[in-house]
Amino acid sequence: MANIFEQLFPVPADVTHDVSKEVFLEEVKQSLDKTDAYEHLDALPEREREQAVFRWRVLSKVTELCNGVFSEQRIKSIYAELESEFVMQTPSISTIRRWAKVYQESGRSIKALAPNSGGRGNKSKRLNSEMEELIQQALDRIKDTKSGAVSSAYSYLQHLVFQYNQRSGVKLRVPSIQTFWARFKKISQYDLAVKHKGKFKANKEFKHIGEMVKTKRLLERVEIDHTKLDFFVVDKESFIPLGRPWITTLCDVHSRSVMGFYIGFTPPSFASVARALKHALLPKDYILNTYPDIKNAWICFGKPELIVSDNGKEFDDRDFKLVLGKLLINSGKNPTATPYLKPIIERHFGKLNSELLRAHPGHTLASLKGSADYDPAKTAAVDMERLLHIIHIWICDIYQAGPNSKRDRIPNLIWMKELEKFAPVQADYDVEDLNLIFCRTFSGQLRRDGVTFKHLRYSSHALAELRARVGDHKVVYKVEPENLGYIYVSNQLTKSFLKVPAVKFDYASSVTLHQHKINCIAARQEVGSSYCDDDIQEANSRIHQLVDEAFSAKARASKRTGRTSKAARYVEDSMRAKALATENQGELVGLTVDANIADEQTKRPIKSIDTTGWEFL
Repeated sequence: MANIFEQLFPVPADVTHDVSKEVFLEEVKQSLDKTDAYEHLDALPEREREQAVFRWRVLSKVTELCNGVFSEQRIKSIYAELESEFVMQTPSISTIRRWAKVYQESGRSIKALAPNSGGRGNKSKRLNSEMEELIQQALDRIKDTKSGAVSSAYSYLQHLVFQYNQRSGVKLRVPSIQTFWARFKKISQYDLAVKHKGKFKANKEFKHIGEMVKTKRLLERVEIDHTKLDFFVVDKESFIPLGRPWITTLCDVHSRSVMGFYIGFTPPSFASVARALKHALLPKDYILNTYPDIKNAWICFGKPELIVSDNGKEFDDRDFKLVLGKLLINSGKNPTATPYLKPIIERHFGKLNSELLRAHPGHTLASLKGSADYDPAKTAAVDMERLLHIIHIWICDIYQAGPNSKRDRIPNLIWMKELEKFAPVQADYDVEDLNLIFCRTFSGQLRRDGVTFKHLRYSSHALAELRARVGDHKVVYKVEPENLGYIYVSNQLTKSFLKVPAVKFDYASSVTLHQHKINCIAARQEVGSSYCDDDIQEANSRIHQLVDEAFSAKARASKRTGRTSKAARYVEDSMRAKALATENQGELVGLTVDANIADEQTKRPIKSIDTTGWEFL
């Protein structure tokens, strides 16, 4: 029982010590004991309620006739009148006195007069401990309540009893199937759910879910989450299926409005969160120009007071926390696997997948999963550009402008009304400043060639001037994941950032950080396939062998050596002189073979060399 209690009421993560754990569990138990529980006659089953009322009527009649005295003589004197009123249902005198005692001891509670049917019968176990253990082993085999589950477990009990009898020599009798069924029916629904679905899902199913968090104004609480759409998209040109895109969305709890989103193939990460949050912060002025067929403007934008997320690692990212700190946005995280604590965003995803995308080709249609008659990848016909158009129409003209399922609120209407009461922060952010805020932060060394990031070099005159004043030093720099054309390098003199371009600007400005990482991997793979690792190792071994031979020669040499640089120069000049002498001797031999050729060469005019444009180094 204690284990079940701890599963239903888990200890928070910050409670680590055993003593603290015991204190926490005791506090929860005390709070449960203090829970108001009202005893009422209507809480009883109908049959027990009728019997309690009948007994109360008998006691009321006796009280009226005997003036509240329940002695045996008084009840005997009026028993004839009781029989005339209650006929065959008239209880005996001893029964009336027993009822009266219970009624008085309970503080005159009618409910106490109800028959105690739960206390009847033999409560002691009639089977020995060995059989009880075998029955429990068989019951543990039941994982669900489907037909045949209990019969199969009973067959396993028969096997266990047979094995036990063979092993011990004792002749235990297998209990009847009815007894086994009675034991099965005593298993709680929670225990059955644990066997069938596991502890995690059982705790989730039987946990108390309270009222949704109430808000008083716009953007007081904004929920953010990701999901993979149940929808395949295709390439615009080739119509090749590209897969199911991810969507990251922010929803305002107070108005149920969609603040912003990102849709694409970037999985949950800092990049996807940053794109969605940036979309939520900025006004959606592009809608009417990009999608002229949309009738309603997307009026929702602004800075949230609190962003609530799940326990995804992207929300623990250092740069994400820095972004929230710079924007003065608070953050909150729900416990693991508690989507019901973010009902607005979860309901929005459900409507997006079921109401919008389900009707179009390319939806996964979970009910037909595995069917040979339906392949969502083959039926997909919508590309990413059209999908963005479709989602914008749905958000602006349907979701934001239409009522919810209860027909008690319209997001756009709530937003406009609440905007008049208490306007949220809707700052006019500078795009350059916002890009700097959403950059990723790194640190590196400023050297003569500038700052190097992922094999890309960044340098400028301002950066060279900073190095001239401070020297080589460690700097903090920010990289915009969407465009590597520039980085922002910290200037410790002015406490600001310098915008520094990439040396290979044409390439860097045309790729994102993710693309550049892929390009680097591809380049390494190409280089790796162009050489043999064994050949490299063999060459490296030859180098070490030559060095070892040089050390051996040095050990054999005389210790009375002069300056090594001069000696090396001498040896080098000697070798060059010998080589040149060999070449001159060869030329002399050639000249004696054909003297006429030599004479003709001496008669040829010498052609002057044009040195125009030469530079001396």
